[in-house]
Amino acid sequence: RKAELLRVKEMLALDALVVVDTEDLRDGMTTEWPSETIGAVLDAYSEGVAFDYIITFDKKGVSGHVNHTATYEGTKAWLANKRANASVDDEQKIPEVC
Repeated sequence: RKAELLRVKEMLALDALVVVDTEDLRDGMTTEWPSETIGAVLDAYSEGVAFDYIITFDKKGVSGHVNHTATYEGTKAWLANKRANASVDDEQKIPEVC
């Protein structure tokens, strides 16, 4: 998967890419990833960083992978939480969910 992501980084000419390798986020057709872990990862890697986009799976995932949909839902919940707790100035800097 890491090699696939690195190819995507090149194709999209991204400045940065983070590949997270943690026990709570193992790939598998039936492995659901906890929203709290997804949120913690996003917190850790977004601290002090300005960004315009977060690229993740769509709400259906790929081939019905439960962890793909969990990534979408966890990211969506994290963004909603950030927006709910942001000041007016900061809120404009938080990307919309697409």
